[in-house]
Amino acid sequence: NYRRVVFAGLHPSSTPTAVGKMEHKEKLTTMDLCLPAANYDLRISLTTEKSLDSHVPSSSSPPPGWTMKRVKRRRSYTRRDHSIAWQLDVTEVTTTYSTNKPATISYEVEMELQDSTTIVVDAQTNESVT
Repeated sequence: NYRRVVFAGLHPSSTPTAVGKMEHKEKLTTMDLCLPAANYDLRISLTTEKSLDSHVPSSSSPPPGWTMKRVKRRRSYTRRDHSIAWQLDVTEVTTTYSTNKPATISYEVEMELQDSTTIVVDAQTNESVT
């Protein structure tokens, strides 16, 4: 469980008037898959995200006690006709730390349910419970 501030588009340092939103991300479960024949492993996670504050100015300083900052360069891919429920995100993440630890660069590939599908699934789940 952690809070994060997200800015759409360009990095907030290059757009000082940008407004971001603070989110709470909660990991529900994780499965790690070792792929001995590959140069990578896989992690499958199920998380939820909730918006906490939709107006966070880019001029805000990091909160007291911060330990790391992750800057993401993301490309998202979907079908133009939105005929599938999934979106593919490919991300380069640069992580810097509040200590003297060197910055790291990692890569993430995510499959996410599109918002419209999540709303439909949630509504169907609620109907079947009652």
